[in-house]
Amino acid sequence: AETIRKHGRSLVHFHGNDDNERGPGTGGADYRQIKKALEDVGYSGYASIEVFKFDQDPRAVARGALDFLRQLFAMR
Repeated sequence: AETIRKHGRSLVHFHGNDDNERGPGTGGADYRQIKKALEDVGYSGYASIEVFKFDQDPRAVARGALDFLRQLFAMR
């Protein structure tokens, strides 16, 4: 969240993953704070899911991460 706030004016796109190198919502990254930081800098661009560990079914990873992000960003 700090990095997003610090460099938010230069932010063109956002790649989401978690601290376990899997999809967002599967590890310990605080996505509520990340969401807040993106909102604070007025980010309205695209977000993509960037995974580095491929030990799970890619479709399941994508589906889980997308569901997590949809729920998170629907929250007010």
